[in-house]
Amino acid sequence: MVAETRAGNGVGASLLRKEDARHLAGRGQFVSDLKVPGTIEVAFLRSPHANARIKSISVPPEAQGHVFTAADLPRVQPIRIATNAPGAKSPLWPPLATDRVRYVGDAIAACLAPTRGEAEDLAAEIIVEYEVLEATAHDWLADEFARGTWAIHRPGWYEHHHAAMRRPEGRLLLAGSDLANGWSGFIDGAIESGLRAGAWAAATA
Repeated sequence: MVAETRAGNGVGASLLRKEDARHLAGRGQFVSDLKVPGTIEVAFLRSPHANARIKSISVPPEAQGHVFTAADLPRVQPIRIATNAPGAKSPLWPPLATDRVRYVGDAIAACLAPTRGEAEDLAAEIIVEYEVLEATAHDWLADEFARGTWAIHRPGWYEHHHAAMRRPEGRLLLAGSDLANGWSGFIDGAIESGLRAGAWAAATA
C-alpha cells in the first residue's frame, strides 16, 4: 500500500510511507529487537483507574533496588507541557505519578530486570492502595451520533478495500478519520481526511 502524496508538512500532510514493504514481509525492526550488551528491560506499573489518590505503594523487600517510584527519584523533574494557545494552562506532568493518578495507564513505578518477563513479574508484585475519585466518561456506543468508537478493520481490509473507499463516486466522496492514510481513528486522521475531501470538493465545485 502506497499513500497518496500532497504538498506541505505538518498535521494533515499526507506523506509517502516507506516502511510498509518490510513490515508486511515481517522484516521490520523495533527497539525491542535490538540487543545491546549490558542493557536491561523496564516494565511500568500503571494505574487501572482514571482518577485516584495514591494512599500507599508497597514494594516487596526482594524487589528493592529494582523498583523505582517518584519518591525514589527526587532529582527527576516534572515535564512542563508548553502551549501558546490563548487561555490554555501549562500543567506539570511528572514522569511517574506522585500523590495521584489522572488517567488509566498513568505510570506509577518503573521495574528493572534482565528480561521483559522478569520486569513484568516485578510490576505484578507491587501493591498500590488507591482512593478512587470521580471520573467523567462518555458512552460512545450509546451516543446517537457516534454509535461506537473508531473502526477496527478485518485483516486484508486495507489491502483490498481502503483505496476503493477513498475514491470519488460521481459527486460523492467519503471522508473521516477511519479513511485516513495515517493515524486512522484519531483526530490527526480526521484532519488529514477532511483536508483531502475539502480540496477535492473545491476542485470539483
